[in-house]
Parts: sequence; C-alpha cells; structure tokens
Amino acid sequence: MLLIANRGNISGSNPTLENTPDYIDSVINQGYNAKVDLWYHNNKLFLGTKEPKTEIEWDWLKRNTDYLWINCMTVSTLSFLLEDGKAFNFFYNTTDPITLTSKGFPWSNTDQHTSGTITYNTDIIDGVLGACNDHVAKWSKQIAICFYGDSGLPNKRTIKNHKTILMDVLEDLGYHLEYYGSKALNLKENDHNFNKIYNFKGLRSHLVKDKEVEEMEELHIKSIYEMIGSHPYETAFFIRWDQTLTKEEIKNHIKTFNTDEII
Repeated sequence: MLLIANRGNISGSNPTLENTPDYIDSVINQGYNAKVDLWYHNNKLFLGTKEPKTEIEWDWLKRNTDYLWINCMTVSTLSFLLEDGKAFNFFYNTTDPITLTSKGFPWSNTDQHTSGTITYNTDIIDGVLGACNDHVAKWSKQIAICFYGDSGLPNKRTIKNHKTILMDVLEDLGYHLEYYGSKALNLKENDHNFNKIYNFKGLRSHLVKDKEVEEMEELHIKSIYEMIGSHPYETAFFIRWDQTLTKEEIKNHIKTFNTDEII
C-alpha cells in the first residue's frame, strides 16, 4: 500500500511546516510519497494550503517527480502542468468524490473509493492502492513477506504453515502485512487460486534455466525489491516456498529491510 503524506504530514497536521520543500523532502527521505498543493501564480510556482505561500523551484519538482502527487489549486495551475509538466502526476478536483490523476490513478477526496483508489481514509486499506492523510505513519510498521523458490506449488502442509504460523506470528507482533512472490515458473503462471492463497500484491515470474542455486535466489530477491520499490516497509521477511519454520524461528528470521544488501 502506498503511504502518501498529506502536505508532508504523517503524524498529524502541522500548519506551520506543511507544504514546504524541506518538510516534504524529510518525509520522502523516510520512504513516503507526498501530496502537495501547488499554485501557478504570476508566472511562478508556490506551495500553499490556502494560498500561494512558499515559492519553489522547477528543479525541486523535477527532482521529486517519482514521489509527488500534485494537487492543482487553480485552473491556471492545471493548465500550466498540462502544457509543461506532463511528466508529473497531478490532478484538479473541487467537486467530484473521485477523480483521475494525469497518470490515470483514481484519487478520492472523500471516503468513497473503489479498487485501486488512493483514499483519504487511512482506516480503509483492503483493495486500495494507497492512503493519503495527515496520519499515514500509523501504517508505517509494515512488513513485506517475500516468497521465492523453484517452480511449482508448495505442498499443502507448507501452505498451512505459511497461513497459520508464519502470518499469525507476524500479525501478533503488530505488523501490517503485504505479500510478494517470485518464482522460476514453467507452468501455472496465471493460477488464480495460487495467488488467492497468499493474497499477492504482485507476482513476478522468471523463466531461467541452468542457474546455480545462489545465483537464482539472488535473482528472485532482486525482482521482489523491484516490486516493493520505495514503499516504507520497516522490515522485509524472505522465505522459500518450501521452507517451514517454527514460531521462534520466524521471530528470529525477520530481516531489516535494506536494499543495499541486495542491489
């Protein structure tokens, strides 16, 4: 789930600092995306909650393109970005419950949402793409459960272990879970029942032959990191499809999320 800091806020509203570049930079550096309120006024760009307040440079927007969700505060701001800012992800909406951003993402201004929506209500997480709110830090204790291994499905005993032991233990530790998988597949790539078992957010397949085990596992783990991207997971938990663990082993198996170790 994408966590989007509303105006840079993650643990409550901060009218003094919100919609300022340094404040936004700080949450991006923590792994969050950010929604900003942008004004194009007198041929200059500003951030501001109720009015154009803090002038910003074009280069600052470009540098943070991948992390910003830009709320156009006026029609002239929208017109400017439609002309010169097509690389950005922006939207303009004053009346509709749900609008589409320039990149085609459904953005909800209310509690109304549908599958794949960005919603303001951080109590709604099932099926949504992300949440934008002043309090998104409450979901930052997330763990990515990352399965990898050889082709084919795990046996029923392993599946039961994953569902009743692995996930229950992590939930008991207070983690909000998301699941990722990577396999060297030669069949069953589109097996929907398999995806349903693990409630996958994504499934990356690799048709690779004649690879050494360590090299293959490294390939799987890299592909998982690619799917995870810049999500602010506190930890990433890697487990082979065919691996079973006791509750104590699971607790000891949790690894700090650090892409530098893999990529």
